[in-house]
Amino acid sequence: MYFDFNIPVLSVVLFSVALLCIIYIIVVYCGKMRVLRRHRNDCDERAAAQADAENLPRVSVVLYSRSDADVLADALPPILNQNYPGVFEVVVVNDGSPLESEALVSRLKKEYSNLYLTFAPDSARNISRRKLAITLGIKAAKGDVVVVTDATMRIDSDRWLERIAAPFADPAVEVVLGYNRPAMPGGHWRGRHVAVFDAAADAVAWLSAAIKGHPYRGCRNNIAYRRELFFRNKGFSNSLNLRNGDDDIFVHEIANRDNTVVEISDMAIGVGGKPTGKRGMLQSRMSHSFTGRRLPKGSRFVMVMGEWLLWAAAACSVAGAVTAGVTNLFGWCIAAALMVMAAVTLIVEWRKTMVSLGLPPLRMSLPALAAFRPFRNMRVNMRCGDRKNYNYTWQ
Repeated sequence: MYFDFNIPVLSVVLFSVALLCIIYIIVVYCGKMRVLRRHRNDCDERAAAQADAENLPRVSVVLYSRSDADVLADALPPILNQNYPGVFEVVVVNDGSPLESEALVSRLKKEYSNLYLTFAPDSARNISRRKLAITLGIKAAKGDVVVVTDATMRIDSDRWLERIAAPFADPAVEVVLGYNRPAMPGGHWRGRHVAVFDAAADAVAWLSAAIKGHPYRGCRNNIAYRRELFFRNKGFSNSLNLRNGDDDIFVHEIANRDNTVVEISDMAIGVGGKPTGKRGMLQSRMSHSFTGRRLPKGSRFVMVMGEWLLWAAAACSVAGAVTAGVTNLFGWCIAAALMVMAAVTLIVEWRKTMVSLGLPPLRMSLPALAAFRPFRNMRVNMRCGDRKNYNYTWQ
């Protein structure tokens, strides 16, 4: 082994290409995370002040319930006890256990006069049950703004509704996109880390795009829009033949740079929500992969490109070291420095972002999770193609 500073031009070119790949990762790929974190801080600062009750709209919370009455019983009190300075109501749309849910709502209605219950008919076929239920809930709602959520989502703050509704004080705002972080799934640590990281990477892609004025997706358990806008768009008419699409195709139709606000303060973020667990999170990714074919791909492309460039940087670094001389330590030191730079950047940026989203930081596993994500995406896309008919309602 020897140390020779005189390396071939080809090695210089390869090291330069590796450096350019890393610069893209630092500036563009990690830049999306910095956009999200800055916006999160701005939202927290605004949340420190109480909203003006006079400017808050009348809100209808449309709560979709396809679970048993016990789950609904846990979901209702945090919503009914919201510290909302304005007027609000809660419309439960039940898609299962009608007798138990009706008894529960009747019991709670004695204490909460703003609680209502409606049902999705069992006879409905060849249509998305969730979209039908939400449509019925919005038709029954009396508020100017509807906030759509799910009985499986946990709300930890009594100011959740205030923070989601506050942007509507501006008449130009018609859509507010919230965020619902996934609960940590069970199972082997590797599988848990993969599931949580992929959920975070998806969130970075669509949240950062919406923050920059290019909304194409939302969170189905934490989203609000003006009731009139829903009917003006003819509801979910353009995706009624799909099981999903109420949180991406529909959002892409109604949201734009001028009428959309992203609210991700700590008080506005929900936890959990169906689907849960690794299997459920994989199914959710497969559904979004299918409906995502109809949506802009720019933000997702930036993320995937950054992850592929990790491999390009590694390949160019190793090739540069080899062409500089297999036994030349100088070439290997440059290669090692480049890869350490990329790894440290990913660990620092992703750790801050995971913490900002309320997710486990994962730390040292982050570079590997990012590097292998393109292959996991390919697997999801292939599995999505194998079960294409599952995504349609006509079965």
